[in-house]
Amino acid sequence: MNYAQPLLKNRFLLQLMGLLDWEPFQQKWKNKCATIYKRTVHCVIIIALVSHFISTTTRSIRYMPEFYQRLVEDLAFNMWYMECVAYVKHDKQLIKVMKCMKTTFSKANRAVVKDCELKDKVYFWFIFIATTCTICGSILETYIPMPQEEIDLMAYVYKRNRPDRRLQTNFWIPFIDDSESYYFEVLFHVEFYLIFLVIIMGTVTLSAIPCW
Repeated sequence: MNYAQPLLKNRFLLQLMGLLDWEPFQQKWKNKCATIYKRTVHCVIIIALVSHFISTTTRSIRYMPEFYQRLVEDLAFNMWYMECVAYVKHDKQLIKVMKCMKTTFSKANRAVVKDCELKDKVYFWFIFIATTCTICGSILETYIPMPQEEIDLMAYVYKRNRPDRRLQTNFWIPFIDDSESYYFEVLFHVEFYLIFLVIIMGTVTLSAIPCW
């Protein structure tokens, strides 16, 4: 990481996601709304992570290949969220680092600067596109018809009345069958928002790894 561009991109993504505050507004009510939104995003993510983990350990465990897949999701999502929280917690230190990089790093050789900027852009967009395509694969999978054998297996694992209805991932929600209408439709669309959060967290986390 030769210059401050990667840190700037990650700060912007965290602000877009709602985990990191934007610059303070002049109106107090706007700052209050921003704080409420940030706390709401944290609550949504934590509830989703806990619900997903409970689903993994209480339902997916009935079939080991499914359990391992969901366990990997748990590990990835939790690590990504914790790193984003670390970013937010150390935001002031990161701002100081960015200022130091801007003022002390030599830019006399423009060829070197342009090369660093190009590498940063290529790496960032590669991570973003790869993360997006990987996560979106789970969406496309829900539209592919399942064979009857797999339907029967999902009925056994998740105890659903409509096992042919698949969500992008699974959450534990007490007292409801998430394959029934209108629970299924609501959860299906809510997961699009969660997918947006996962893509942002994954991009921030993976693009922070030095590669040059």
